[in-house]
Amino acid sequence: METRDSQIVPSLLRAAARLRNVTWATTTSALIITIGASVASVALKQHELASVLASVAVGVAAVLAAVGYGAIYQREKKVESTLEDQVVKIVSESLEAILLSRRKAALDLLFALAETSEASGVRVLSLPSLASAAGISVDEARELLEKLQQSGIVVYKRTTNEESVSLAHTFLANLLLESRKRILHDLLYKDQTTNQTQTPLSLKILLDSKDLINVVEHDRPIKLDELRAYLHQHHSSIVLTFNNIRELAAPLAQGINPLRVRSLLQRVETLPVSYLADPTIPQEEVKQAVRAFNSGTEYTPINPWVSRWDETIPGPRPDVAKMLILRLDEIVLDIAREDATVFATFGSYEPNLRKQFENDRSIPTHLRVPEKNFPKVISRFIEQYKIDEPVKPIEEFSAWVYEDPRRCPGLRLGYEVFHELLKNVGDKPDASDIPDYSQINAIPYVDVATLDRRMYGYCSNVIRKLQTIQSAIDYANRIFPSLEAFLFP
Repeated sequence: METRDSQIVPSLLRAAARLRNVTWATTTSALIITIGASVASVALKQHELASVLASVAVGVAAVLAAVGYGAIYQREKKVESTLEDQVVKIVSESLEAILLSRRKAALDLLFALAETSEASGVRVLSLPSLASAAGISVDEARELLEKLQQSGIVVYKRTTNEESVSLAHTFLANLLLESRKRILHDLLYKDQTTNQTQTPLSLKILLDSKDLINVVEHDRPIKLDELRAYLHQHHSSIVLTFNNIRELAAPLAQGINPLRVRSLLQRVETLPVSYLADPTIPQEEVKQAVRAFNSGTEYTPINPWVSRWDETIPGPRPDVAKMLILRLDEIVLDIAREDATVFATFGSYEPNLRKQFENDRSIPTHLRVPEKNFPKVISRFIEQYKIDEPVKPIEEFSAWVYEDPRRCPGLRLGYEVFHELLKNVGDKPDASDIPDYSQINAIPYVDVATLDRRMYGYCSNVIRKLQTIQSAIDYANRIFPSLEAFLFP
């Protein structure tokens, strides 16, 4: 009588053969499966372990063969398909039952699941945690997940006491993150060769002050009307932060006629916009990390999105202010009347900034190790913002945060970029670096961010290093050296 165990090796070998028949690029995967079959035939005598190996191997083989691991030459169709092509197709089909205006929220849910998945397997999140990570309400997340579950890409379980969500398969996390830029690009841009438009998805696009000023004031690299049409067509928005609006309104601190600034702000508000509280991202991340660490749970992303620009400014606001419906230009000019120095440049800070870099660069290289200095940074945040203390020593808490770049992602990215700049002794920091760091802290929370070319270079180097620690880090797909580079790749 043939037992289940006796079927394991043939199944593994059939899987390997199927992989070999797909393309030369799958040879390595086929070899791994074949080796697995050999090991199973010799060493794996325990029914449970052998069965698990067989099911995993056959499942991986089937999926890789179906989606095309590497380049697949389909002779009967004379078409070349890639893994990314298939991933884009899977995601597109998963979104078909969802309204166009809500597809970006659905995609945010998928990417949030992918970013929080562990390398050892699919991570299960509670519905509130996932909704918070995606920046949407629990009710909206529930409705979207019920539709995504029908496509088989996620598993959504609802019981009397809790609701949990996970990706349907372990391999989906890396596939989604590695293909993120392609997914967004293909579903946003018009295919010139077939003259067909892909399904539009919304994006939160964070422009640095240079790009924002160029497009609003000078119609570069695209006219404001054209950008507005583009954003509406793709259900996307320009992200306004404390710093990019602050720099746009900088003439107010110089006593220049406010009418010019009012006109620019009104032009900004003709665009679809969203607001992100960039100055508070690092401390809010540390607060969230302490809560997770003290409760013995995994870190879940913060939600830095607010409803209007004055909420991006740190500190409490009068309750009456929250009740007023004000335009962006009214908010900014009211603040300027009270204290125009809010919009002053950081020029006065430049000497101190350069002195700080000189002092830090004078420290011997072997002592200037980012990981060793990280506990001091965390301690300063906890003390300065009166954050609850971790239940264990600060060194242990800091090591836990530093272990995974997805914990306090904005703080970590900005911290590593600072040290990257520190290593380049020939690069003297200037006042514009201060708002640039705030822009970098926001990258994990937006879909697209533009940086000046200098910071883009530093940031790209850091992202490559972080990806070696955690493959789920996909920030390289989000950053561009200019708005022009994003719109006209």
